Amino acid sequence: VLEGPRNGLLQPFVGTPQPNRNLAFRVFPNPASGSATLRFETPVSGALAVTLTDVSGRVCRTWTDANAPLPLAGVPAGVYAVQVRTPDGVWVEKLVMR
Repeated sequence: VLEGPRNGLLQPFVGTPQPNRNLAFRVFPNPASGSATLRFETPVSGALAVTLTDVSGRVCRTWTDANAPLPLAGVPAGVYAVQVRTPDGVWVEKLVMR
């Protein structure tokens, strides 16, 4: 099943858990070049995984610390998805690299 569109991206959704739709985050600067920062609009608790994927779904980078700027050196220009996964669910925002 595909859930979406969310920011122009269709995201696979498997299973029945319903994520906490209250978690919101922004990626800035956007477009980005050397690094990007995640700003959460609500507090995040528990384990956190951040993944950068290209439009074909290939994982380009992964991080476990979203409190520091995400290093993006070497990531080619293009459109990417930044996925944040917590025990409560998965959220995705679009990132443009220049």
